[in-house]
Amino acid sequence: MSRTEIGGSFSLAGCQGSIHSANVSDYQGASVIRRSLNYKNNKLSLKVNYQDIDSAFSRINDLSDKDRNLLVQERGFRRMDYAINFQAAKNLNIDTYIYDSTNTNAGQTRGQDRWIITYNPNKGPKITAYLDDYSYVSELGNLSSYSRRKLLFDNSLSLYGGITIKALSDINTTQEGNSNPITTTIQQTHIESNQALRLHLPLIL
Repeated sequence: MSRTEIGGSFSLAGCQGSIHSANVSDYQGASVIRRSLNYKNNKLSLKVNYQDIDSAFSRINDLSDKDRNLLVQERGFRRMDYAINFQAAKNLNIDTYIYDSTNTNAGQTRGQDRWIITYNPNKGPKITAYLDDYSYVSELGNLSSYSRRKLLFDNSLSLYGGITIKALSDINTTQEGNSNPITTTIQQTHIESNQALRLHLPLIL
């Protein structure tokens, strides 16, 4: 088994980045190819990964990579994933993860889109939106999938010495194979007065 690695880093005008490439081949010519790119400045963080593992590669357990147990699940798949964090404004942050993986021999595809959007003004409610979709499909149909929508609301008011209002909406739909989807919904509101007051009234709706 042979391994070739190359990489480097750079820093320029407030930006930092790095690249890394690794190729591993066994005696049969089957290989693992991994590439990564990292970039960061004061508003944007970007991580890109590429990976291609031959279905015939049988030496994963002999690799020195710390995530080799995960690589077993990816054998035969070619994948790309992107992790992006963007500070769009002083009080607005967008964090996303996009993943796509295909096994042409098995006719299978995996994909995920995850977004976390946080609005946190100096005054007013903090609002966080969480959106996550995952699918694992074959030529015959769905193997496993889920969809989640979560919204958090957190606000403090100065009324009556201080009141905190927190609200949650969480809708999660899962499906295994061709079975019917299962949806779980949580809706909750929590109102609480200042704990330092002599009269403390928590209320959950």
